[in-house]
Amino acid sequence: MGVASRRFAYALYGHLAADAGTQDVVLCPWSLVPALTMTYGGARGATAEQLHRALGLLTEPHAVMSEALLRLGRYDGERGPRLFTVNGTWLRPGAGVREDYLDLLARRYGAELYELELVGAEGVVNEWYARVTRGELSDVVPAGTFTPDTALVLTTGVLFAAAWAVPFPEANTHPGSFELLDGSAAAVPFMSHRARYHVAEGDGWQAVRLAYTDDRLAMYLVLPERGAFARVEEAIATQSLFDRVRREVRPDHPEVIVTLPRFEARFEADLIAALRRLGVVDLFERERADLSGMLTAPAWVGAIRQEARVRVDESGTVASAGTTVVVDVISLPPVLVFDRPFFFAILEEPTEQLLFLGRVADPR
Repeated sequence: MGVASRRFAYALYGHLAADAGTQDVVLCPWSLVPALTMTYGGARGATAEQLHRALGLLTEPHAVMSEALLRLGRYDGERGPRLFTVNGTWLRPGAGVREDYLDLLARRYGAELYELELVGAEGVVNEWYARVTRGELSDVVPAGTFTPDTALVLTTGVLFAAAWAVPFPEANTHPGSFELLDGSAAAVPFMSHRARYHVAEGDGWQAVRLAYTDDRLAMYLVLPERGAFARVEEAIATQSLFDRVRREVRPDHPEVIVTLPRFEARFEADLIAALRRLGVVDLFERERADLSGMLTAPAWVGAIRQEARVRVDESGTVASAGTTVVVDVISLPPVLVFDRPFFFAILEEPTEQLLFLGRVADPR
């Protein structure tokens, strides 16, 4: 992701966090950005301009995304971390999806193509997510998400699994108390290890880099000082704090003791409200959306849902995500063109009296 795309992800996180209260928040930009870039491929006019601006897309965004998918796909899990990304395209029969758009999705995104009746097919798509994430996610799309107006669904599933370069010894794991955002405390298991970690600190925070067995991948953790959580989270959302952390961490100390709770965080949300705040508006408006590069009928996006999950323990990290873009079409009124022989009847409705009955074989 370029700088602009990372800023988009940080800003989106900020809006989601503001709406989440005290619950965990997990966002997977690597699942969302490909799904939105695929959507951009069918957008035109102001709809495309808003997506392009919000995402910070570069010139030739589909070629850039294709290269990113290929590059990150090299983490195949055979000799180290796994990063598995799969895109899917789900069509309603006769939906009027443009062939050149399907070609773009297949060629640049490797999107798997499925054609089926979408109403009631949420379970089929969830089975696909379960397969892609090796069972980590199996209920990404709630029942009732697909309506009779749904013509096309775009999906991106991601599975990440990696072991720590320096595992936390299980013998060091001990029970402890974690201070929650509301001031109460929760008893959780804490992992602990002493090693030469890369660390940094700033105004109201400390940070550490935890490397995986392939040092090109790492988890960065930021610990706010007590009373500084909101200020630090604001810096993540608006000042790209994690970019600064990445630049500043150093192995300045021979040894650092890191004590971290073993945790699993999970989050799901419809992202439309947050995306609107970032300037993506027309895409969700029935009368204004321009997806004419995608479908022959007028269409708009009725839902963008993501579910993401991260699990951290002594050995490493398993994370998964699924992003679903639901494209609905404006149902056009039935069209009846009497351009061939037809029948007619004239009735008096209250008495059901048939007054005239006939056919027209030649209206001349």
